[in-house]
Amino acid sequence: MVRVVDAEHFLPGGELPDDPRVRRHALRIARFIEYGGPLRPGQTREALIECPCKPKRRACSGLLWVRKTPEDRIEAFCPSCRSLQYVISNWQGTLWAEGPMEPLDRVLPATVRRPLRRGARAGNRHSRCIGQSGDREGTRPDCAASGVVAARGS
Repeated sequence: MVRVVDAEHFLPGGELPDDPRVRRHALRIARFIEYGGPLRPGQTREALIECPCKPKRRACSGLLWVRKTPEDRIEAFCPSCRSLQYVISNWQGTLWAEGPMEPLDRVLPATVRRPLRRGARAGNRHSRCIGQSGDREGTRPDCAASGVVAARGS
C-alpha cells in the first residue's frame, strides 16, 4: 500500500509533533526527508530503514531506498519486495530537507543531553562527560556544572 503524504500534515511548521501516536509516523517521514532531501531529481540512495512489508507472511529482509522525482517529491521504496511505500510532498520547509546536521566539535550543547541511566546522578561514578578528557574512567565531577553528561556505556 502506497502512502501519499503531505509533510506539512505530519510535520507542522517543519518540526516533530508532540503527540506520541503521530510522532512515530512523523519520525519515519522525517528520516525519508533527511535521506532524500539533498538528492538531485532522479537520484536514488539507500536508507537504513527496514522494509515493513511481509510478503507471503514473512518479513521482507530489504532496506528501503529513497528517490527524488522530477516533480520534487520523495519516494521510498523497497527493491527487494518491489513495493513503493511512500510518496512525500511539501517536504522542503522541514528541518531535515538539507540532510543530516553538520557534526559538532567535541562537546554537545547543554540543551542536547543523553539520558542518564536509571539511578545515575550527574557527576557520580556512573556518569561521564561527552567529548571531554578526564581521568582514566572518563568521570569528571565538573561535568555536572557544564550540563553535558551521559551514562557510561551510552
